[in-house]
Amino acid sequence: MNIPDASLGSIIAATVAGAISLTSLIVSKENKTSEFRQLWIDSLRSELSAFISHIMETRRHRAWGRENSDDAWETISENYKTINESITSIRLRLNPTEKLSKKVLGLLREYEKAFATNSVPGDDDFNKLNHEFVEAAQQLLKAEWKRVRNGEVVFQIVRATSFAMLISGLVVLFHQLSYQ
Repeated sequence: MNIPDASLGSIIAATVAGAISLTSLIVSKENKTSEFRQLWIDSLRSELSAFISHIMETRRHRAWGRENSDDAWETISENYKTINESITSIRLRLNPTEKLSKKVLGLLREYEKAFATNSVPGDDDFNKLNHEFVEAAQQLLKAEWKRVRNGEVVFQIVRATSFAMLISGLVVLFHQLSYQ
């Protein structure tokens, strides 16, 4: 089958237009996914921060024995409510099969154990747990930020393919120009 040159040009133009349209669609979708992921990161950071600040305040009240009076209990009960909301929110946001998420979730269980029987964790144990938790949370947030920065896998493939096609086209163009 022999295709006339005029038709071949139209076919190539339609193919290029389709490729550009597909690439644009993929880039738009991946940008939106990255926006949602960034919102997820910001929300997780807020929940982690709320959890840490309220757990520290609760420990302080327990260490001072302030939970035993009715007046103090009203203040402290808000901390417990926020801690429970934060733990639940963090658990619902994290994937329990991912390594960095497992670490954070495991440390949340450690906090629950430390406070389970109305005991007061010692300063060294509590500070160590806080340090480990913040470090694990920072690693998780950094990994997620890298995912946002680099883009989703499909975006990375489209970007690499587009770059390779651009370089190939430039090589062919310069090769042709050098023979004229």
